Amino acid sequence: MHPVSKMYKPLFILIILASGFWSCQSDPDTRWVARFNGVVITPVEFKNAYYQVIRQPQIYDGAETRERFLDELINRRLLANEAEISQLDTTEEFQFKKEAFLISCLKDAHYEAFIKPQLQINDSLVAEVHAYLSQDRHIQHLFYRDSLAARTAYYALQEGADWDSLARVTFENEQLKDSGGDLGWVTWEEMQYEMAMTAFRLPVDQISPPVRTTFGYHLLKVKNFHISPFHDPVEFARQRDHVSYLIGLKQGEVKAKEYIDRMSLQVELNPEVVQFTATQYNEFLNREKTPEVEMYSEDTEEPGADVSMWERRHDRLLTVNGEAITVGEFISYLPFLPAEVIRADFKVAMDYFLRDRGLAQEAIVDGLKEDPQVQVRSKLYNEFQLHLLARRQIMSENPVTPEAVRLAYENELVPKIQTHPFEEVESILFDYLNDIRRATLVPQAIAGLREKVTIEKNLDLMHETIDNLYIRNGSDNGV
Repeated sequence: MHPVSKMYKPLFILIILASGFWSCQSDPDTRWVARFNGVVITPVEFKNAYYQVIRQPQIYDGAETRERFLDELINRRLLANEAEISQLDTTEEFQFKKEAFLISCLKDAHYEAFIKPQLQINDSLVAEVHAYLSQDRHIQHLFYRDSLAARTAYYALQEGADWDSLARVTFENEQLKDSGGDLGWVTWEEMQYEMAMTAFRLPVDQISPPVRTTFGYHLLKVKNFHISPFHDPVEFARQRDHVSYLIGLKQGEVKAKEYIDRMSLQVELNPEVVQFTATQYNEFLNREKTPEVEMYSEDTEEPGADVSMWERRHDRLLTVNGEAITVGEFISYLPFLPAEVIRADFKVAMDYFLRDRGLAQEAIVDGLKEDPQVQVRSKLYNEFQLHLLARRQIMSENPVTPEAVRLAYENELVPKIQTHPFEEVESILFDYLNDIRRATLVPQAIAGLREKVTIEKNLDLMHETIDNLYIRNGSDNGV
């Protein structure tokens, strides 16, 4: 299978709604901001989806942005309808993703109901973290699984022990051994909350007391730091709510871990399947593909993850409180885990998956599965995935052939391509032709679908919906 680059994307591809949003109105709404052939996009649906767009600091709200996004929602719904007609909603891949998102969505509902009220966020903390967002720091760490070992090392360092010597006996990884536990240059967003706050408050060359994360216990030392010259008070005013949101996410991770630690989870492993999955997972991390990439490719005919893992998707990985969890359920949930968790290793990713699944089960017990926001977000996510399946089907019906790749080489479609042997550039040419194909076939298909229906838009209601969101939040930026 050739690797497929992802050149063609809608402008707002990031709104797959993997992050939570509960602050907007969730009452049933029979009004519409767009409709065609009996299909409607309600104000609540538009608001949920659009809110995720304007949460991104680089996206600014405006009439053109809103109207362009509404068109993308219409296009998505048209493609999703085509996917349902083709019964793509019955595929295993879709069902796995659908269930994985529901876990994430219910976990978010639990967060809003039980964890968010416990968070402590004030103006002083928001201003402090905003300053940290314009910095990066060069950090070393020593890592221990238990607090006693971490405290022992900390006291030894206070008595004059050598940091690098401790690193050589602490780490098994040769690079960490030789570098004194060097983590390189990191940003505040890349670290868990307690670790981030400690590292960014720490003076250069001072050693921190043990810091607990979900991985274990860390001693930190800052070697150097950089501050961006563009730290602007005006920008802070514009992004205040976004910074508060980031703090809430990180504090929520800590509170969720404390919550799940109090739950009674009886876990029984299936050793052979666990070993197999752990090996394949860690090999996946070591490939050139970044680990944050979703475990499925968008436009290919088969899963983009390690094929052997997908082939064993029905195997029981473990049992939690008597309920079997399969390999497919685990790998389907990976896109909803934080990037730093995915980068860590199989055990950390599995711990987070079990944590989120436990919180989702609690949410179901508390009746949150019927929450209108859970229903709306699930509908939008499922629609997003179905439109991707429709795009994939369009691409698979018009494949790049080996003959087309050879012809592109012979006609030197890419300048100076013939300075390299065909075998060396075959995959590059395939990707190039696939990009061209993707950038033309999908828009053509959408245009054809739009010609078959009469699309009505209620732009006044759309703008009123977002304007009311601003008024309720008391923000000039809508976030």
